[in-house]
Amino acid sequence: NRFFIHNIHFTSFVTLFVGRLEPDSQRLHYSNAGHNPPLLLCAQANGTSPRIWLSPTGPAIGLVEGFPHQTKSVAIHPDDLLVLYTDGVTETMNRQRELFGEERWADLVQQQANQQGRELIQAVRNELTLFTEDQPLRDDLTIVVSRFNHNFSETSR
Repeated sequence: NRFFIHNIHFTSFVTLFVGRLEPDSQRLHYSNAGHNPPLLLCAQANGTSPRIWLSPTGPAIGLVEGFPHQTKSVAIHPDDLLVLYTDGVTETMNRQRELFGEERWADLVQQQANQQGRELIQAVRNELTLFTEDQPLRDDLTIVVSRFNHNFSETSR
């Protein structure tokens, strides 16, 4: 942050999400510097998937000098789904100038949560195409899907 803020001079900033999975403790430790909050869908035995938003833990890189670095932690269970995305997803706008938005995004991810990553991403792209009525997207669109393994202890060896 210090390097960036002294060389860019407030003309731009960078958002960043960094996570570290600890398989033995089944926890994800993360820092979120102003990035869109990743969505964690928690797989439950009763078939529900509670939503947890991994909200920013600090400002974007390059906005504030000397901000305290914060790390948060969340429990991860087998079959939980973590989806990271850029604002090009939630800020996609239709002809009526309505944003796709976080709630519509979370609903869509939850509906597609049983799909493989590639199929989930394709479903999002299809839904955005329908939402925009085939208008070209105006922003970048990046989606990363991670499903946590059934056998955490095996992945740590």
